[in-house]
Amino acid sequence: MYHLYSGFTNIRIKSYIQAVKNFDDCFQLDGDNYLAYYFRGVVKSELGKTEEAIKDYDSAIKNQPNYAMTYFDRGVLMDFCGQYEKMISDNEIVIEKDPYFVKPYYNRAYAIIMLERHDKAIEDFTKVLQFDSKDIEAYYGRAYENKKLGHSKNYEKDLKIAYQLKPQLKE
Repeated sequence: MYHLYSGFTNIRIKSYIQAVKNFDDCFQLDGDNYLAYYFRGVVKSELGKTEEAIKDYDSAIKNQPNYAMTYFDRGVLMDFCGQYEKMISDNEIVIEKDPYFVKPYYNRAYAIIMLERHDKAIEDFTKVLQFDSKDIEAYYGRAYENKKLGHSKNYEKDLKIAYQLKPQLKE
């Protein structure tokens, strides 16, 4: 546990190289420590080592498939790799495990937009608005997806609400 907590401390002070060493030391004692894999993945992501981070997230999931944040963070990295189907899949797992966590709906909507499935993106933005009826980004996103589908009345309606919530958007 010492190495794991030392790694957490080094993350907090942004000493990422030392944090990786701490998490590496964890594996000498427990090669299946999903938290060490998860947090080493977080650090490698911060260091811009996307492929290495994904491998660590994969190992964390193998050792603890019920930890939703691992899927969430891996899904974010799938965006950088252009792997939108995997991004959707990871976010769907997060939503299944924690349906009240809003960010996966945004991330899934973004991936769906990249795959040009605009009607499905509208569903995710609508879900976000069920959680927070004043979410400007969700209104804005849904408005532009409606525009792409030729639903001008829905586009205008959502854009109007977004502008009412944040008038600076008009500028």
